[in-house]
Amino acid sequence: MYTPKFKNTAPEEYVLNQYTKGYSQCIDNNWNFAIYAQDPTVSIYQNEYNAGYVQGKIQGNAMIKATRNNTWRWYVLDEGPGANSVTPPAGAVEQAVKALTDNYNYMTDYVEKKQGDRHIQGLIRLMYRMLGIYHGAADKEALKDVTFDNLKMSNMTPDELKMNSGDDPLTFIDIYFLNAQMDLWDAIGKELGIDFNDVEKSDKEHTLQTKEDLERMSKDDRLKPGRCSGFVTRLDNGEILWSHTSWCCFFAQSCAVTYVIGEDFLTQNSFCPGQFGSNTDFGFNGHGIGFNETTETYFYNESKTLGLWLTWRAAAAEAFATSIDDFYDYVTLDNTGTYLNAYMLVDAYRGEFGLIDMSYARFALFKGDGKNLTVKDSTGYEPNFLDYDSHMISPSHVLGCNIPIYKRIWRELQTIDGAPKRRYQLYRHIGGVQTMDDAKNLITYNGDLEPISIAGRWDKNYGTSEFLRYQPHGSIDAKVFGTEEIKQVLASLSMKPSKDGAKTSFWMRFGSVKLDGTPFIWSDSIWAKFKQPEEVDFIPDAIDGAWNRVKLFME
Repeated sequence: MYTPKFKNTAPEEYVLNQYTKGYSQCIDNNWNFAIYAQDPTVSIYQNEYNAGYVQGKIQGNAMIKATRNNTWRWYVLDEGPGANSVTPPAGAVEQAVKALTDNYNYMTDYVEKKQGDRHIQGLIRLMYRMLGIYHGAADKEALKDVTFDNLKMSNMTPDELKMNSGDDPLTFIDIYFLNAQMDLWDAIGKELGIDFNDVEKSDKEHTLQTKEDLERMSKDDRLKPGRCSGFVTRLDNGEILWSHTSWCCFFAQSCAVTYVIGEDFLTQNSFCPGQFGSNTDFGFNGHGIGFNETTETYFYNESKTLGLWLTWRAAAAEAFATSIDDFYDYVTLDNTGTYLNAYMLVDAYRGEFGLIDMSYARFALFKGDGKNLTVKDSTGYEPNFLDYDSHMISPSHVLGCNIPIYKRIWRELQTIDGAPKRRYQLYRHIGGVQTMDDAKNLITYNGDLEPISIAGRWDKNYGTSEFLRYQPHGSIDAKVFGTEEIKQVLASLSMKPSKDGAKTSFWMRFGSVKLDGTPFIWSDSIWAKFKQPEEVDFIPDAIDGAWNRVKLFME
């Protein structure tokens, strides 16, 4: 019989100065971090840098270095069953560095010219935060008076602009790689041999009938796999619950991070340490805006390197948006066709929920108030009820499982539903969700005969799907919260850090679902040879955890 083995640690504190502190603790294998940067004597940009610096310190050089290495392990394992190492392939690093450098330099020039725009200021704040993460994690001395010149690659050393691996030191490019990895794969996947979109839209028919059809396809024609399941639902009492589970390789290091920077509050699930944003996109901010997303699965896309990648736009929206419409304004600052997602949103104070669907060609915004559902198209087209899937979205719910709800986007991306049982499971059971426990049960739903369920276990290599999987892959976590709970948390915020503070945020668990009573266990899997000891890769052998409320480390 399987016996759970959880990692638990005592809370730790790092103090930069009297106004800037950070906290870390692992509870049931779930790492939780909280960062406070509230110095009234310096600019908000300096506070952002200080917050990043503290984040780099509390997450630590070893953990963030492991995250960098784990990211490449994930990529290499997706190359197929013949993969026999976790070393980045020849040429991949060079291609990645060029794309990351080109994109960052473009963005730096772009935002410098538009510093007066409120939404652009949000992006600049994140740039300072990322620089701070790098300096803190790389054990550099903290800057006391940051300027925009500090952000420019032209003022960094050649060693800082390398991409390293293994035991090599962390670089600035490494940190940008961790933050922009999803955009990066879309922008240069073809050059790396992992592009799923280099097909001619006009002369190729994309129809898969069997797994054998998929196996016969060339590598460049494989489908881009989707990630994550989620939902938003309005209860009979008017409260809105939302939930999310991240689907990814079991090398992922899903964690919780809370920021109090100046007067801004944000608490979120982050895909991995070293990131300024969420990238799994679950959490809520001090304006009462809650968010999650499921990545669009697509067969065709048009992506670009030069632009404001989504990792920036989404992170700024999540941190600073004051309404669903404001969130939309952040996300639509640019359209690079990278990391295309469907964002599910809640507004605790207005009692609304929303959905932003996106392709390389357009954005669609849905909003529901419990009675009516409205939709607008960024191209100016006037949508009607035939343009969206009324099973997936209604005045009372949104269901997310990696397929566009807006049919025009579905057609543009030439989407295939790679795990079709999920949408039926979500639609069948969403009406029964009336409590937080109901939401927890649904977002972790799995069947032994259908492991590719709402909470997936793709490592089992069976279940209803068009996709093949070569890596250990599935649901790595689960998160749940509600609009009434958001209001309760925000009403009681002291904004004062405390190592022993009892205030909490959303519900979260780290861990895979259990099949036959057992979670994914590295040492019992065919991928055991790729796993390093936990003290090296910061990944537990058993991907297992329990539900807990995320600690805010606040009085």
